[in-house]
Amino acid sequence: YRMLAPQLNLPDEYDDLRPSEIYPATAHTTRQLTPQDLMAVHRSFYEGTKYDMTKGVAAGAFGMPDRYSTSTSLHGSWERSISLYRTTSSHVVQARAWLPDEIGGVIWFGPGAAHGTLYVPLLAGISSIPAQYWTADPGKISRDSAYWAHKYVLNVARLRYADMMRDIKAMQVSFESEGWAQMQNVSSSSSLQQLTERTKSLASRVLSAWWELPDVLIQKYADGWFNDGKPLGYSDGWLRLAHYGDGPTSPPEEPNLPHCCNPGTRSYYEHPTYASRRAHTAITSSLPAHYEHPTSAPRSAHTTAPAVSHCPGGLRLCIKQCDELADDALFAQCVPRCSASCDD
Repeated sequence: YRMLAPQLNLPDEYDDLRPSEIYPATAHTTRQLTPQDLMAVHRSFYEGTKYDMTKGVAAGAFGMPDRYSTSTSLHGSWERSISLYRTTSSHVVQARAWLPDEIGGVIWFGPGAAHGTLYVPLLAGISSIPAQYWTADPGKISRDSAYWAHKYVLNVARLRYADMMRDIKAMQVSFESEGWAQMQNVSSSSSLQQLTERTKSLASRVLSAWWELPDVLIQKYADGWFNDGKPLGYSDGWLRLAHYGDGPTSPPEEPNLPHCCNPGTRSYYEHPTYASRRAHTAITSSLPAHYEHPTSAPRSAHTTAPAVSHCPGGLRLCIKQCDELADDALFAQCVPRCSASCDD
């Protein structure tokens, strides 16, 4: 009701639906609805309301709204979402009375959970259903099955849900818009054979794109980085829930120590010298020559930190920087700080 007939302003709480007539069985909308409106209802997790399942501690660090069945002695329950992770398929039926039955009736079919699926239009009169939609066996993975392609992508997306779902939604919009355009161009003069072949072509491209998507998502978001560059981290809201502010604090900075030995300072991948984290594997080419030479100068020969000092090469090179300090007291402070700040 909130999404399709908000003018009714119905209550969002109730005691018992069985004796109380809180919600009407039917209602008028204030606008003409499209299949996409009903797809959005299928995919809803009450976003933007006080029941938003992408928020709060239960959604985890990345806003994942799925709530799995659980066996526990604790008393309680989850909100029952509209989109549900264990869904086998969902659909929207569109009846266009001004067209002949074989092309006027359309089922927008989506295998798997609605929030992870792509709805493909299937006309009533096509001679056969695309083979990609014949099989949906949860007990046996199949690369020929649209059900498994969508199930696979959604399970990968749960690694970093909020970020990865932006990519998935972009794919949904792209292909569903193409399907919508195809249906708008159907007319009484359209050949059912041509429409069948067009449907099969769309289903084939959807399957291929969905099986490619997991690799795209992993490459883009692996290890908490964005395209192996910018760290994505966590939202402030979740960090507060996780009591991040109560974690161990960094020691105060010592201006006389090499920069890499001061925890909390700008790390190498944020330094203008390095375009991305990939520089980590080839950073030695940017270091001063004496780093690579087997006869590196002894510690007593250096009174200031070397120019490259953002811990780019890990603990080993950080300690080398410490070794170049002339002051033994500074050297003694430097090495423990390397251990605290370097990533290996």
